Amino acid sequence: MFIIQVRVIAGNTYTVMMGISVDDLLIIGNSVPEINAEREIMNRHYCLTDQGHLEYYLGVGDTQPDANTLMLHQAEYISKIFDLFNMRECTPVLTTLSHNLNPSLLDCPDKVDSKLQAEYTAFVGFLIYLCQ
Repeated sequence: MFIIQVRVIAGNTYTVMMGISVDDLLIIGNSVPEINAEREIMNRHYCLTDQGHLEYYLGVGDTQPDANTLMLHQAEYISKIFDLFNMRECTPVLTTLSHNLNPSLLDCPDKVDSKLQAEYTAFVGFLIYLCQ
């Protein structure tokens, strides 16, 4: 869940965003004093620890090329998927199926391998999370 708070103080607009997930709290914004004020408010009610510079949050990594730019990416999450499903050495292709393939229910096995089905379900779940 993300909470976005915009304040206008003496004609200046300050934006502070908080990302909350289970036991993780991320506070970012365009004003260090406003970020510190939000952190103090939260620290009155909860025991917070400052983990320093953000490197990875809920499957999203960041790089900061300069003081005014924050670039988000999912490279580590994708790498984790490749490792988890032993796909590190796979060769990329434009499509995995022949363009003239005509699948049929008759091609399906009579008995489904439950382990393979569970792996497929997990893989699809990872991809859905990645694409959101």
